[in-house]
Amino acid sequence: MALSFEGGREIGLEQKDIALELKAALDAHVVEIKPHSEGNSEKIASIGDASFGTAGTEINRCDPFLGIDKISLEVGKSVVIIGPNGSGKTTIFDAVMDLRNADFGLKGSSGGTVYGKSVHGLESLRIARLNQEEILGQIGDMLARKVLEQAAEYFKQKFPVDWEDSEVYERNMINQEAEMRIDELGSRVVKLFGMEDFLDRKIHQLSGGERTKMVLVMMLAAEPDVLLLDEPTNHLDMESIAKLAGLFELYKKAGVSIASVSHVDWFLQSAGQDGVIECVADENSRSTRQSSSSYKNYVKDRSGDNYSIISGQIGWRGKKKWKAGKAIVQTTDVVTVPESPLIDIEFPSIQAGEVVFLSGSNGTGKTKLMEALVAGEGEKGKEFIKVKGVNIAYMPQFWPDAVVDGTLEGFFDWIKDEVDPHSQIMPVRFAKEARGLNFGGGRGRLFDRSWLKRPLSTFSGGEQRLLWFLSVSTLEGVDALCLDEPTNHMDRFLQKKVTEAIQSFPGTVIISSHDVKLMDELSTDVGNKIGSTIKPRNLVLNKEGGRTTVTEAGESPAEYAEKVRAQARNQAKRFKL
Repeated sequence: MALSFEGGREIGLEQKDIALELKAALDAHVVEIKPHSEGNSEKIASIGDASFGTAGTEINRCDPFLGIDKISLEVGKSVVIIGPNGSGKTTIFDAVMDLRNADFGLKGSSGGTVYGKSVHGLESLRIARLNQEEILGQIGDMLARKVLEQAAEYFKQKFPVDWEDSEVYERNMINQEAEMRIDELGSRVVKLFGMEDFLDRKIHQLSGGERTKMVLVMMLAAEPDVLLLDEPTNHLDMESIAKLAGLFELYKKAGVSIASVSHVDWFLQSAGQDGVIECVADENSRSTRQSSSSYKNYVKDRSGDNYSIISGQIGWRGKKKWKAGKAIVQTTDVVTVPESPLIDIEFPSIQAGEVVFLSGSNGTGKTKLMEALVAGEGEKGKEFIKVKGVNIAYMPQFWPDAVVDGTLEGFFDWIKDEVDPHSQIMPVRFAKEARGLNFGGGRGRLFDRSWLKRPLSTFSGGEQRLLWFLSVSTLEGVDALCLDEPTNHMDRFLQKKVTEAIQSFPGTVIISSHDVKLMDELSTDVGNKIGSTIKPRNLVLNKEGGRTTVTEAGESPAEYAEKVRAQARNQAKRFKL
């Protein structure tokens, strides 16, 4: 599949409008900055021949300011940016792209900033970014295939070819090669990530992982000089994450500078072979430090470090209502989940106290399966039969829009209504528990009420997901947790809190996750469950010919994950252009 327009076809009025919205999204995520330097000459000299660099500067958009000792994104190098949630990692990316009122303000004449030359022969340095934010939200009714075709056309327009102008023959040759590379690279990445089966669906019909793949293809095909990846692993399956890391070698050989922010430790080890930029934060200051050591060596002797302000542990109020081995969700002989590839599948009953992993690639129906499990009503004809009296708390990958735009009190009320609308637990109880983990930062009932009015958006994505656990923990009678990517957006300190919370929860846990560390921890110790000797079950979803089957794997979730990653790494190594 060539990612280009079909010659001569007219685009209807509605598609023109959509195309303009796509262009606006791409304009915000692929920027061009003329090579230049400013500030102190000694600081500029210390940066060297980097694609981008800054030293002795600060970003004043955040409070407290983020002080930059030195950041250097070198040609053909891949580094990772690490640090606790809220320490300034995303802010650095905004400043590099000069977006959202973030810039590297110079301290008088003491600091310096450099934007280097393009490795693709452009007059400007081309910076492409995969953002945490949803960049496809305004084109939900557009076919995925059309999005990629028009994105390719957008990128190729940056490399015009005019054979009638003989004075720019060399430029024409370079640009023609770039256009061919955009089409070929996009087509091959689509195949590598197994995207062919969803390209004829609309964007709003895609899963979180499928949307991430869409944006990755566009950013990888953008001919970037600098590639900024802000949480590229969120919503992706393990196989795709391993393939993405494997592609970095190809881009590094082309001279592309890569910087990644992620909370997936094994991805950081692959992406951070050339260095680490760490953001350090407390209540009074923010700063950065850069090391040329690989991420693996950088964190090897720092297991005792803890920069998280969150303290304490989550305790559960629920009581053990079910005996080990008691089925809490049952199925008929075969079940079908609407609007999914889960057609006439065989699925085992879910029992009290079990830990069940749902493994499989993006698009196999894991999220749809979880939604169906949670919605089981016990009525004839339903896909799953939830035993009367069973309360399941479901953590989705995305909060509803009304919740995202609301307050902490609204967040808690939504969770309570979803889990147990008859619960008498009040939001102030949630606030008190949050203060116990140092979320509130203040004391007393009046402070709790004020804290509940804070917008949910003022907390990082990882903090929001930990607050979900805290909300559910205050409710009585929760029998099962159904968790869709529970550690997304979380630094390693918050991940540890979530692992401990899952282990201390006495009931059933159903998990879909690409977090190998979480798999390792729970494969070794499921924690305080009803059946203390239970090992986690691993149900693998495999999709072929548009239909998904479910089988129980003989190996543990951690063993299965390692096998999948090894196969994906080998595929990525064979990728050539």
